[in-house]
Amino acid sequence: MKYINKLHTVLAVTAVFLCVSVFSGCSLLDELGFSDNSQISQTVTSGGTVVGARSNAYSGYGFSNLEREDLQNLYEMLDQYANKSSVEKIVADGTFSVKEISQVLEAYKNDNPQVFWLDDTFEYSHFGSKTGIILSFIYDGDELSQMKQNFDAKVSEIIANAPTNSTDYDVELYINDYIVDNCQYDKEGAAAADNGETLGNEHNAYGALIDQKAVCDGYSAAFQLLCNKLGIECVSIQGTSKDEPHMWNGVKINNEWYHTDVTWNDSDEYVHSERYFYLNLTTEQIKADHTINLSYGEVSDDNFDENTIYNIFVPSCTSQTYNYFNASCPKLTNINGSDEIVTLLAQTAAQRGEDFDVVIDEGLDFQTTVDSLASDGYIYNWLEKANAKNGNNPKISDKSKLYNFSEHRLLTIKLQYE
Repeated sequence: MKYINKLHTVLAVTAVFLCVSVFSGCSLLDELGFSDNSQISQTVTSGGTVVGARSNAYSGYGFSNLEREDLQNLYEMLDQYANKSSVEKIVADGTFSVKEISQVLEAYKNDNPQVFWLDDTFEYSHFGSKTGIILSFIYDGDELSQMKQNFDAKVSEIIANAPTNSTDYDVELYINDYIVDNCQYDKEGAAAADNGETLGNEHNAYGALIDQKAVCDGYSAAFQLLCNKLGIECVSIQGTSKDEPHMWNGVKINNEWYHTDVTWNDSDEYVHSERYFYLNLTTEQIKADHTINLSYGEVSDDNFDENTIYNIFVPSCTSQTYNYFNASCPKLTNINGSDEIVTLLAQTAAQRGEDFDVVIDEGLDFQTTVDSLASDGYIYNWLEKANAKNGNNPKISDKSKLYNFSEHRLLTIKLQYE
């Protein structure tokens, strides 16, 4: 987890996450049998702002980015077999390479985070003009059936508690907060992944939502699933951070794409807004400490690495409109013009809020402004005026603490009350 240097000031009266997937080698399949391959339709739904009732948004970018019909047909076969109660043999027309099977499997998993029991490993062989494939299930039979029931019930519960008559952005905040509040980063699972091992469900949405512990791909799958269920288009993105494999999300808010990393939002918080540091970033911003993996289309068969998960679809993210600090925080543009900030501070105090965030405009030197606000009495005056607006009920204490986060141009007052 990345931490950012913070300045702690008491106001006086005068003042990696880790996700690993390995594809198996090419072992022969015994007694391959044929199965019916019926067609399954795929639907892509817009993820723009929805007011009132919300409908499911199926982010079928994996399927739609498979450019060949035979790959899409294989995807549809995987869908049939992945939803059986136990593993069965698949026989597909055509001789598919390990790269092509991996691409289709990754496309399917990216589109279907609810299929938590499907592993990344598979076996395959060629015979004549056909390819035999055996998928790998983490669970099956009665155990899987019960787990599906528990999982579906939990997802329904989370959806039922989502804000109604709200924007996509408000719903996204709810999903981010739910995962941060209810899932713990699985350090033991991350350590096991370093050794190519899996302990439980740390790599899937079941781990994040039921077991309440996961690593990055579990966080990402849960975030994508809940976004899709609540009408927001969302995809998973493969990459690295701190030279370790990592996964996060692309999310579409009001017709613009953003990068969101819920794993990195789940930190040991000094202030509440740290859970939004990696919410709705541009591609340029996410690349400051994340590296985006190549897509399957950018890798030749000769250069394909079976131990790397490549991307299916990576959106271009250029908008900053719904970055948390633009959408949710007041901005200080003039150190002497604080009427709006005082009003918002008073409203926060009236609800006994714990944190009050202010973004320092880029037209002001950040550190000079922070130093002046703290040492020249500006923030003390804000507190006095806010207390006056509220009739000192409640009264903000002058022992409130000041934090600053230069990378986000953010100033946070940790409010205390008398």
